[in-house]
Amino acid sequence: MIPKYTIMNYYPYIRGKQYELISLRGLNEFVTNKGVICPIIEPVKIGSTLSRTISTLQESGHSFILLLNPEYGDYRDKTIIECWDKLFEILDGRMQDIHFGFLAHVKLNEITHVIEEKGLTNVSVVINDNAELTPLLSQLVQQNPFQEIVMADNRSTRRLMHGIDTNKIVISDRFNSKNRNVEYLIIEDEFFSDDHKFYYEDGYSGFSDYVTIGDNYTESGFLPYAVAIHWTYLDQDDNFRVRHLVSDSNEDNTDIPGKFGEALQHLIEFADVNNLPNTYALREMRRYRDSGDYPGLGVLKKLSILNHFELVHNYFTK
Repeated sequence: MIPKYTIMNYYPYIRGKQYELISLRGLNEFVTNKGVICPIIEPVKIGSTLSRTISTLQESGHSFILLLNPEYGDYRDKTIIECWDKLFEILDGRMQDIHFGFLAHVKLNEITHVIEEKGLTNVSVVINDNAELTPLLSQLVQQNPFQEIVMADNRSTRRLMHGIDTNKIVISDRFNSKNRNVEYLIIEDEFFSDDHKFYYEDGYSGFSDYVTIGDNYTESGFLPYAVAIHWTYLDQDDNFRVRHLVSDSNEDNTDIPGKFGEALQHLIEFADVNNLPNTYALREMRRYRDSGDYPGLGVLKKLSILNHFELVHNYFTK
């Protein structure tokens, strides 16, 4: 089961769609130090994939934070208790070993009541850029002894948190999202983040981001004109950069497997020329290139997430 909760370095924010959740199961492929990565899961889809993912994390001893008031998805318009009851159902009552959290701009008036009713301890709260500095939010933070406060790095949030002695985690959206994949051809390579280098001296206990997906949320996907792979790597100064590898035949949305192969070839060439670390995700990408198999676009998302996780893990364990 999940170990006694401890402070981590990195708190990636994952919205629980299918392949985001599946990516978390891949932590077992490379994690040797479970004190580095603690995913924050917003359960936008509450079903068997979420249940299997939580079971895998628990059995492997990986810490995670499960939010009880999702902003998006199946339970966005439900009460926190309704969300709790559904989680209780799919997890067969295995709730006592889970570290719970709340978004601080959704159902604020219910949070304290649920904490008290369910006897929750070591609870976390996420105050992202969507939160507004209101008296109710200030009261919530002042009256509840949260284990961590995952907070946006803006003036309002810093003012709210002034004088509060708790573990503060900075959350930022570091991914430069575009409306269409073909737009990444204009910016092939760009700075991603140096939060891993400076969060502690900036006064935070850890850092958080939305990995290579960004904070944008859509309910369903669509067939793209271009396939893009977003691959992070460390430069010579240990800053994270992201390379956008885009397919060539982008005139229409036919032959997605062919577009996948084009983008994949660009990734392998970039990795070889720049001697990128042969992460588990890169090995999987090489396997797809060599076999010619097309695993689906969701696998691209999963592997780009896992590549970033492994690089962050290795940075803190080298």
